[in-house]
Order: sequence, then C-alpha cells, then structure tokens
Amino acid sequence: MARILALMIVRNEGWIIDRTLKALSSYCDRIIVADHHSTDNTREILKQYAPKVIISEPQERKFSTRIRWHLLDLARNFDGHNFILVPDADEIFTANILAPETLGELTDVKPGTGVAMQFIHLWRSPRFWRHDASNWGPGFWQPRGFRDDRRLQYPPLAHPLDHNSSIPACRVMRRHEIVKVMHFQFVLFERMRAKQRWYRATEAYESGAGQADRINQDYIVTRDERRAVLEPVRPEWTAGWQERGVDLENFAEEPLYWYDVEVLRYFKEKGPGYFAAVDLWDVDWEQKRLLAKAQGHEGIPEEPIADPRTLEQRLYHAYLHRFFRTPPWRDPRELVRLPAGWLRAIARSLGLRRSHLERIGLLRRCDL
Repeated sequence: MARILALMIVRNEGWIIDRTLKALSSYCDRIIVADHHSTDNTREILKQYAPKVIISEPQERKFSTRIRWHLLDLARNFDGHNFILVPDADEIFTANILAPETLGELTDVKPGTGVAMQFIHLWRSPRFWRHDASNWGPGFWQPRGFRDDRRLQYPPLAHPLDHNSSIPACRVMRRHEIVKVMHFQFVLFERMRAKQRWYRATEAYESGAGQADRINQDYIVTRDERRAVLEPVRPEWTAGWQERGVDLENFAEEPLYWYDVEVLRYFKEKGPGYFAAVDLWDVDWEQKRLLAKAQGHEGIPEEPIADPRTLEQRLYHAYLHRFFRTPPWRDPRELVRLPAGWLRAIARSLGLRRSHLERIGLLRRCDL
C-alpha cells in the first residue's frame, strides 16, 4: 500500500506551523520538512511532532525551489510509488480529506500523475474567502500532490525565488474536485504585505534595481481588492479540524516581521536609495528600523531612513496602487498608443467616418 508523504519548506512559520502539522499528521505517514534557517520557534514546534516529522537542514542558502529537489530525494528513501503532498506552511487542506473514501480517491491515481486542487484564499479573516473573478477567486487551481513513479523530476528553474512548480513535471495532470486548499496568507494582511515587500526587495537585490518596473508589476496583484466579493467559509471545510483541536480562528499581527528585518539588512548593504523605484515604501521604514534595533537584530542601518523617492517615483507608485498597472509615461507600449488615440479622438470630433478615411487613404493608419 502506498504511503502518504508530505514535503514542506518552512522559515519562521511559528504563527501557523503547529496548526498545519496537526492537520497533516492526521492522515500523512511522514512529513519531511526543510527548515530554512528559522529564527523563531518553528524548530521547537517541528520537534514536538517527531518521529512523524523528519527535519532536514538544506545547504541551500537562498530560499529557492532547489530545496524542493532535496526534499524529493529524501522522500525516495521510502520504498514504493508513494503519494506525495507538497503544501506550503500557510496551506491547510479542507477537513473533508479525513473521509477515507475521499482520501482514497485523492491518492489512488496512477504513478506519474499530478493532482491540482482549488484554492480557497481566506481574506483578511479566517472566516471569509474570495469568491469573485479575480486572481484570488475560485478559478485559482494549483498542483499540490502527485503519485511518485520514482522517475519524475522538477523542470529547470524559471524563477529565482520559490515561484516555480511545487511538484515535478508529471506525465498526466488531473483535477481533484472535493478536497480544497485553504490558503491563510491573506488572513494577516500586514504580514502578507511585509512578505511581498521582501519578495520585491530580494528580486531587486539579486537581479538589479533596473528591474523595478517588472518586479512591481509582478507583485502588485497581491494588493488588488477591486470588486472583491467575500463569502463565509463553509462548515465542512473546517469542522473536522475544530473537532481535532486545530485552531483556525485566532491569529494576530506583529509590529515587525522577519521579512522587514531582511529588507532593512538590504538597506544597510545597498543603501535605501538603491530601492527607491521598488514598490516597498508603503510603510514607515524608520519606525521599522527603530523596532529592529530595540529587539537586538544585527545588520540594521545605523542612520535614520528617509524616503529616497523622487516626486516622479512617488507618483509612479501611487498610480500603480490605484490602477494596478505601470503608468503610461513608464510604459513604451502605452506611449506608442497615445498618438493613435489622439487621432481617433480628433477624427470623431470632426465627424469623420470609415468611408471618409477610406477615401483619403488613412484607414490603415487610424482604424476607427
């Protein structure tokens, strides 16, 4: 009989990891966790779940998908074509996974098959989720499991951070309609924003500040709450966990996250001005600096941090937050479109129609 294994990368997930492990240990035979240099109480919580939880310390210094390759090698120390789940620390499968027939349907797929699941993005509260046409609505599906044939491999890295596929490249991919993934990232909204600022700063640090426009555009979607529609979380998703003592209700924000500390260290090394064009100035970094110093963190700037942005950069970020796209004056594609738009407006104001433009030979240059 195939085992059920779970593979997970964690770093400073003390806010939720006990709940995640308590749920996973209800149906997984082993949980293999790569603790990526946690400095909070994550390691102590992991040890409480031994021997079911196996802790690994990856040599990889960067928070990268390469760590997933390492976890897959560890999973293959167990014989057989096992079913492997690959959740993040802030993802908990809905409690209907506990039903034997449902769990059997999920895991009893042919070796080499991947399983995609629907995501339930909890929004600003553990009691509500996004149910709209946005990127965070019910149309969001991602692979979160696969039946290992012991030959599957991860594809080459496409992104320097952990934004690549969480499972290896499978020969067959199927959707599982019953079990869903409750995603808690957006429950603590300020924590989420701190995480996204760290992502932006890390990419700028690694690939250069000249990539700021592309980086900002990649991550701005996480702030998008336009036309957000929320629905209550369904009881069948959580009741089984509550009966087992998994607390899915009580979460609290913190004034300073480890993401903030890492960004402050980037400031010390590169200088705040290096990150001026990067969209991470929606907080008071001087206040964060003082908090980090008071808590005894090392590598924090000694000098006060002032907002280094020019007026244009402030306008750029304000436009980005309002319209969720790069402003026209920074996008060459938009600049090219502007003259055509002006010509169309002038033509309409003069009462010109298609026949007029065909007659004077302008149709191909200005299509009304």
